[in-house]
Amino acid sequence: MAYLKSISTVLEAVSVDCNFTTIEAFFDYATEHELNITAEIEQCPNLCILTFGTGNPDLSGIGMMYAYSFQVALTIIFGPLLRGLDIFENFLPSGDFFMLRKLFRESIDVQSIFWESNGFLILASAVATLVRMGQHPTIFEIAEMQILNFVQLNSLLVIFFCLVHPIAKWWQRFFQFLLGFTLATAALSQSQLSGHSETDWLQASLGCQNEPAFRKITPVPYNKAVVYTAASLCIISFFAQTATTVFPRIKQRPSLRRVLTVMAIVWGLLTTLSLVGMIWGLVKLWGQRGELIKVAGPDFEDNEWGFGQVAALFTWLPIPVEISYKLNDWMKERSSTWYRFQASIAPYGESKNGEKQGEHIAMAPATTATKGGVFTQAHSQDSGDGSV
Repeated sequence: MAYLKSISTVLEAVSVDCNFTTIEAFFDYATEHELNITAEIEQCPNLCILTFGTGNPDLSGIGMMYAYSFQVALTIIFGPLLRGLDIFENFLPSGDFFMLRKLFRESIDVQSIFWESNGFLILASAVATLVRMGQHPTIFEIAEMQILNFVQLNSLLVIFFCLVHPIAKWWQRFFQFLLGFTLATAALSQSQLSGHSETDWLQASLGCQNEPAFRKITPVPYNKAVVYTAASLCIISFFAQTATTVFPRIKQRPSLRRVLTVMAIVWGLLTTLSLVGMIWGLVKLWGQRGELIKVAGPDFEDNEWGFGQVAALFTWLPIPVEISYKLNDWMKERSSTWYRFQASIAPYGESKNGEKQGEHIAMAPATTATKGGVFTQAHSQDSGDGSV
């Protein structure tokens, strides 16, 4: 009887239907009929493609990968680098040394724009990951989404902890950060091999010609409790720093000075770890993509510059555009020739001194009479310093 059962199993293995739509469906079939997963993968090469995939232009296309690289580069520029310039500014001579102070202060506005753009990109990536994880993605897609969310979470942390000045509308932005951070953390925790055990995926990968690619294209195993603990620490640190910068009186309380000192150390440690983790994640993203090229061969489809790949590069276009505006203003103050050139091409509705017709930018302070005398009412506006 055992001999007849083994013969039947072999016959089923030979006549197995290779036309499965998902690798999970094949795992179910193999389990039901007691088939050797590795042997069946060798007989059905298309199952190897189901295991690893051929790429996903929406996730790992060449344009998207360059967009991720720009995200990391901009995070370094507007995070640690700008923070370092803020510290260096204190050692400059009094006055505007080669107008570096003005250029630095102008760059703070660009930092705020990057903060907003980066936050919305992270939010969109997290939601897309949560949706895609419910659609039976391949090993490669799961691994890429996991590392991508890891990179973007670290980018969000680096930028916040390196903000040079308090942000305006701090509590609205805190909840904006909290929403993005929470969704990205949830996406990171869901980016795991699920359904069948990792053993099934490993046995499937053994049947592929380019094994041991499985160990290089696979989600990194981790404990979800560690992820949520680290996320909670980041949220507490985020709120603490936000509160202390928006409400300076907190720093004047002696009982909180030691706590703030400890928190400053934590902020510095988080920034350093996040910076290293972000760079490591970017290298990992490119590395996994390179391994998939070896597995998929000519079927790999993520190197084509399609519509989405070209559009992805324009994700960060607002940043260089804003920088060009700042540099233009800086040049106008440094060079009279450049100022006259700008005035000569001023659009209709602007005078050559940069003011709109019928308006005056420089206004004398208004005076208002009161019962107690006369006081000066200065022009005020939301300067974006977060003061209350």
